[in-house]
Amino acid sequence: IFTKGGFIMHCEICGGQIEIQANGKGMCTTCGTTYSIEYLRKLLCNSPTQSNRISPTNSNDFEIVAGTLIIYRGNSRRVIFPEGVVEIADAAFSNMTYLESIQLPTTLLSIGQYAFSGCKSLVNISIPTKVTSIGSSAFSNCKSLQKIILPNSITTLGSHVFHLCTNLKEITFSNNLKVIPMSAFENCESLLNISIPESVEIIEKDAFGSCKNLKEVYLPHAVEVSTSDSPFSCCKQLKKVICPSHFPPRIFIGTPWYENKSRELIQNGICPYCEGRLSIFGKKCKSCGKSY
Repeated sequence: IFTKGGFIMHCEICGGQIEIQANGKGMCTTCGTTYSIEYLRKLLCNSPTQSNRISPTNSNDFEIVAGTLIIYRGNSRRVIFPEGVVEIADAAFSNMTYLESIQLPTTLLSIGQYAFSGCKSLVNISIPTKVTSIGSSAFSNCKSLQKIILPNSITTLGSHVFHLCTNLKEITFSNNLKVIPMSAFENCESLLNISIPESVEIIEKDAFGSCKNLKEVYLPHAVEVSTSDSPFSCCKQLKKVICPSHFPPRIFIGTPWYENKSRELIQNGICPYCEGRLSIFGKKCKSCGKSY
């Protein structure tokens, strides 16, 4: 490993150590990224104490007990987790606003509550394929997060899990997920469309509330939604909904889709709130009593 005065050069991609090759170029021993001779010269001229220098994750920065990562005490912007960790404890990385990327271990099984909440600089994360559960608010307020893929191993999500991820544009759901919990994706303002997998049986209150730019939703046939609390409240741009015919339109109250649907139903003598029959005179629902 090339050093100068005890300074080891580190990879800008993963934080691993850079090894000097026979041709004078550098190569990261961890991820294989190559660096030009000119870049290495500039890197060596910088002070190793500069705040923008990326250090590899030091194993001493982790407190791990019986496979559970209790807390991280380092200050790296890019963190590579040691293999063997099976659980990330509650709030282990909470409010580490400088954290930009993380490489989770393949051995990971669960992520605790608030584990990465408030990590506002976190842009990308890849969930390992053995993870089965992610706790409440685990990634809430991760404002830079743009994409999330939930592998099919995941069966449980906690409430508010991605709440306030305002730059989240794309979600791929696990095909084994049964419940989308309360406020799971509330205030994810950059979401444009959502396709719920057939495995989902329940969508809870405000699961996608205040997703202000959400335009299109697909809901599977077997899913159940509370008729008193809309999962799509304040979705002001929602104009296209593909859902089973038995769905009561009222779960979309406050959306453009509901306004269009309700006019269509009223014209056909059907109450858009409960789908009961309207009286011929006065347009009053015989079931719920609402007047139109």
